[in-house]
Amino acid sequence: PFLLMMEYQKKTRNGEGPGEGTFSPLYSYPYESKEKTFHLEVGGGVNKDFDKGTRIAAGIYYNYLQGKYDIRLDQIIGAGWSIWDHSEYPASIEHQFMLRLAGEHEISSTVALRMGLNFFYGWVRENFTFTYGNPNPNYTDDIPLHGSHWGIGASIGGTVKFQRFSLEPFINAGYQKLDLKGDGERTTPSGATSNLWEMDKLRKEWSIGGGFSIKFN
Repeated sequence: PFLLMMEYQKKTRNGEGPGEGTFSPLYSYPYESKEKTFHLEVGGGVNKDFDKGTRIAAGIYYNYLQGKYDIRLDQIIGAGWSIWDHSEYPASIEHQFMLRLAGEHEISSTVALRMGLNFFYGWVRENFTFTYGNPNPNYTDDIPLHGSHWGIGASIGGTVKFQRFSLEPFINAGYQKLDLKGDGERTTPSGATSNLWEMDKLRKEWSIGGGFSIKFN
């Protein structure tokens, strides 16, 4: 089978709140955040039937993942004004390849066993940009990151047929790791730059789940 899928999402949030304690009610904090995501997946695979109710399938897919998150927070103190502008915090692009394997075997006329395995590896470019102004821009920090994102997942389940319904239990588990590194710099309005930031981003995730569905005949 051949697959082509595209998805785009945009979320916007606005708000405003007062300061607390000594800073209330002199300080006011309006903010705005925007989140955009785009996902493209394309690929295909093959499946083959064998004797005695056995079927296997395999496919290779490419994913393009793009995301951008912006947030701006203003600090208003009477006639004074300060701005924290996270214009790309972060902005990321990932090129990802995925291998999917699946199999099904009918043990009997009432019981079937299914299992699946998938593995992906991606190349990630991510950028963090922050500007501070009071009220004009005082400096901008820019931190580009590069690295990898990979993971593996497996699932097992089946179908048990009864006279009036079928029971389909399943369990799945997976692991993924994101590892990014990069150096950044600070730029002032005069154009002067200085190496200031060294950033490592590491995320490891385990997942496990399970459940069942009931299908009435």
